[in-house]
Amino acid sequence: MDRQNLVAEGDNVILKKGKLLKVYKVIKKAKVFLEKRHFSLAPIVGHPYGSTWELQSGSLVQVLENTVSQDLAEQIDKGGADNRGIFDGDTTQKLDNDDIMNLREQGKSGQEIVDQLVENSSTFNERTVYSKAKYLKKKRNKYIVRFVVLRPCIRLMCEMYFNKAPSKVIQIRIDTMAQLLSAANVQSGSKVMVLENCQGLLVAAIMERLGGNGTVVHFHTEDQPMNSSLQAFNFSQKSKEMLRTFNLKDVYDNLILKKPVETINEEPSQSKDLDISQKEGGEKMSEGCDLRKEPVAMETDSSKHDTQEDVTSKNNQAASSTKPEKGSGVATTHAEDGITGTSEGLPMATDEAGEKQEEQPSADAVDPTDKAQKRKLQFVKFLESDMDYNKRKEKKRRKLDEMAKTTEMLLENNMDTLLIATKHHPAPIVLALIDHLAWSRPFAVFSLYKEALIECYVKLRERGGVINLNITETWHREHQVLPDRTHPMTSMNHLGGYLLTGLHVAK
Repeated sequence: MDRQNLVAEGDNVILKKGKLLKVYKVIKKAKVFLEKRHFSLAPIVGHPYGSTWELQSGSLVQVLENTVSQDLAEQIDKGGADNRGIFDGDTTQKLDNDDIMNLREQGKSGQEIVDQLVENSSTFNERTVYSKAKYLKKKRNKYIVRFVVLRPCIRLMCEMYFNKAPSKVIQIRIDTMAQLLSAANVQSGSKVMVLENCQGLLVAAIMERLGGNGTVVHFHTEDQPMNSSLQAFNFSQKSKEMLRTFNLKDVYDNLILKKPVETINEEPSQSKDLDISQKEGGEKMSEGCDLRKEPVAMETDSSKHDTQEDVTSKNNQAASSTKPEKGSGVATTHAEDGITGTSEGLPMATDEAGEKQEEQPSADAVDPTDKAQKRKLQFVKFLESDMDYNKRKEKKRRKLDEMAKTTEMLLENNMDTLLIATKHHPAPIVLALIDHLAWSRPFAVFSLYKEALIECYVKLRERGGVINLNITETWHREHQVLPDRTHPMTSMNHLGGYLLTGLHVAK
């Protein structure tokens, strides 16, 4: 079997339990939370996508789908004629919540709890076959943690967001997403401009269809792009490199106002202050006298007759007289550790050969009460943050290089398509970006409000250079398809939004 179809550690997977869809990152040592249960996803590593798993006694066990169907068929072999004599109430089920909690504490599996519920139900045998299947499906979904491991794709991500939080993705459904991609003619090798406010779903759909071949210029209107759904996809590095994300205002400044791309300074401002302080410290170091040895009192002819105590006192007086005053800039030497420094300059170290080397003081050994020590502390902090600064500087330089290349590409006015799905009014955005499309190239705009698209339609007509303008309403109805039970779903979200499509041509 192809290794790409197997689950690997670090992959993002979707666990589907009925209509519940959740995205998790597979980490062997971490636990996930699903249906009020904590468990590890380590057992699914190395198994194919699409496999079914069940939580039994706190660990995952792989089960076969046909086994699940056989167990369900055995319990609904026969049924009653109809459900007219069935009335649900407190007396139909002998087990209460305390009994079910006791079964869980005893370590009973979900299937055993469902069997106990069926045995203690006074109306189960009187139900029809369809009613039994519905009852068992409801109880199994509640007490059995069984799910299917699926690979993240745009269909599942759209379904997950639309069922859980449709307002986060501006009510965009999978059928609307399909119409957007089809109307904009997104295909491998295309150069696509996109602006969206649906958590990166439209960007992910475009990247999935391009397959790593092409260019995606993603504009956003916030301070940071809202691309949370992009993190759920297992895109290759090649696919990630074709995505370029910029703020629409920055692009507008470079394209419409013709402002040049700014460059960043090569050297940080802190380094200038550092060079000045080092230079000042070096000058003061040269002005002072570097005493390499401890001062020793020399004996004279007159001191030969002195006692040993007198000689010792004279030596102490001579040593104290040669110590520099604080703030004088005179260097001091300790022969024991070989450290030479000044009271205001940066510290200098001497090795065994007597050569001077720069020393990086530790922050713990710094006295914050001394001005010179404060300067040393600032120098230490700068050295610690210098690596992060270089990374930020390099990241900013790459961002500016991408901006310059993207600006040149947009100024060629040779982009293949434009897609917009935004909560804002689309007319100004469309008018600002449509000129960068090549001739006979399509564009598609999605909005929840037809009034905004009608105004955009009128402005495009007044501008000219567009044909085949159409406004359509996206609407669909979900159906249940089962033997002898096919019918539309009784509850569904009717909001689908509207689409504006057209072709960009020469005026």
